[in-house]
Amino acid sequence: MEDVNEMAKRHGDVIRVIVPRPMEIDLEEVKKRVKGLGYVFIKYRTVEQARYARKEFIKCMFSDRSVACSFFPEKKFDEGDLDFL
Repeated sequence: MEDVNEMAKRHGDVIRVIVPRPMEIDLEEVKKRVKGLGYVFIKYRTVEQARYARKEFIKCMFSDRSVACSFFPEKKFDEGDLDFL
């Protein structure tokens, strides 16, 4: 399977990629503590590149699952606050 960073780079200049990962084995407890778990956050150099990447990613499948893409507040991303609520 292709690396997320490499796939993201095909669609524009990537500034940063964050893939939240659990640090412990007890997944029920981890879900309560790891914000953004199950998602991939990608920051592109320009909004236009992000829009293009979004359009391309929604055509993809990962592990037999369709990809859903949306925009996330840049300030929250930069601060590492990956909470959707």
